[in-house]
Amino acid sequence: MRFPFSNTVSSSRKSHGTRNWIQPEANKASSLRSVIMETPIPDYLYLALKQYNGLDARPIVNVGDKVLKGQKIAEARDEFGVPVHAPTSGMVAAISRHPYPDEFGSDAIALCIKTDGLDRWIPRQPEDDLHTLSAQQLIKKIREAGIISLAGSGEFPNREPIDTLIINGAECEPYVTCNQALIREHPENIISGAKILLQIYRAKHCIIAIEENSTDAIDALKPALEDQSIELNLVPARYPASSDKQLIQVLTKKEVPASKRPEDIGVSIINAAAAAAIHNAIISGEPLISRVTTVCGDTLKTPKNFRALIGTPVAFLFELCGIDYSRLSRVVMGGSLTGITLNNLDTPLIKTSDCLIAGSSQEFPSAPTAHECIRCGFCSSACPVGLMPQQLYNSIRAGMTDKAQQQGLDDCIECGACAYICPSHIPLVQYYRYAKFELKDQNVRYEQSRKWQRRFEYRQHRLLENEKRKQGNRHRSLARPEIIETTDTALENFSREQASIEIADAVARVKARKNKKNSEDKT
Repeated sequence: MRFPFSNTVSSSRKSHGTRNWIQPEANKASSLRSVIMETPIPDYLYLALKQYNGLDARPIVNVGDKVLKGQKIAEARDEFGVPVHAPTSGMVAAISRHPYPDEFGSDAIALCIKTDGLDRWIPRQPEDDLHTLSAQQLIKKIREAGIISLAGSGEFPNREPIDTLIINGAECEPYVTCNQALIREHPENIISGAKILLQIYRAKHCIIAIEENSTDAIDALKPALEDQSIELNLVPARYPASSDKQLIQVLTKKEVPASKRPEDIGVSIINAAAAAAIHNAIISGEPLISRVTTVCGDTLKTPKNFRALIGTPVAFLFELCGIDYSRLSRVVMGGSLTGITLNNLDTPLIKTSDCLIAGSSQEFPSAPTAHECIRCGFCSSACPVGLMPQQLYNSIRAGMTDKAQQQGLDDCIECGACAYICPSHIPLVQYYRYAKFELKDQNVRYEQSRKWQRRFEYRQHRLLENEKRKQGNRHRSLARPEIIETTDTALENFSREQASIEIADAVARVKARKNKKNSEDKT
């Protein structure tokens, strides 16, 4: 049986404080047989302007410009976006749409760099004395280096007063081994990045978490942690024990409330790859232009972990591993449970691309036909967040996404445990993602409607004010002629009266002269 319930689901709270978990086949050994390999420089790199959930970065170079390795070529436009840097030297060949790694198989604007093979750096500015830098200065340097958490969420949190800093080196997702390989080969970089984060957050405790079966990484990290105040904790190799909220519960016994962030309970959690990138940014002065990515799958001759340049096409990495295209059935970016299917091998790596799987039809068989829900309750027992997946599923199918939101849809971490355990093979996570997208789209439309309503109301207010001003001017313009008319009339009346008086006086004088002359003649 594919999903034997008694072997795959364990109860909550009995081990390490977790609620529930499943234990799928790990499929990690093949990519850990060799050391991390530095990839050759591809002929072309495609730097997506959207590296995370924020707005697309704004290009600050033009087609035809020459760029150097580490040069900023696009700047962030909001708090969730990150700047983009040139992973190597070359020329900007185009700024156009290119395949983008998301669940919709869409395109996005990307900067295409034609590499010159010289790999010439810009002048770097490493920091010699960290103690001279404030927390705000360190955070600014980290953000300017284009660093995000490099976990599934990708977010690098803002500075908050915290008690515990957790460096997450655990990888419960099948196939993914990039953190384990990085810790195994560069433990000192992880520790250095953790110390920088401690200086930023002033946390009382710092924990590096690794899965208990990652023996090679544990053996490498233990000597490096001697005489350090950083603690090493081992977590169960079960899924999804290494997701952020579950890991916090495992290590601190604290539970992140619904719709809250880890920082709200005094905990900050950073991916191990991000800690190493922070070391490179501050100590070496190098922005985030490459990352360790697991490349695996049974169609590859030599699966391994690569340090690959951001923007490297997926096909380039597969060819380095000797891919058998005749057997290739499905390409997944991310782990087998939460990853997304890629339909175009020209899709480039972005900063959160931790794993690529080139699977055959045997490794990824066609999805079984979904049947009606039998109300077995297995999904509820497997949910690590304590949700009722069956209720969410019924609400979404009925078109009541608002009700699903009230039932806790926003708290779903999309780990896929419910779909993995479902004997009816219902693609539950796809329903949840669809509903979240619909709710997000509704919110966007609502905000747009509010914005247009505010603009309409402002326009109406402005027109009304203009009309009032016009009416006021009209009243004033009408008032002047009345005053002028009154004045003119008074002047006219005054002139007529004066003329009559003067005429009467003249007539009287004439009569007086005549009378005087007549009297003189008689005498």
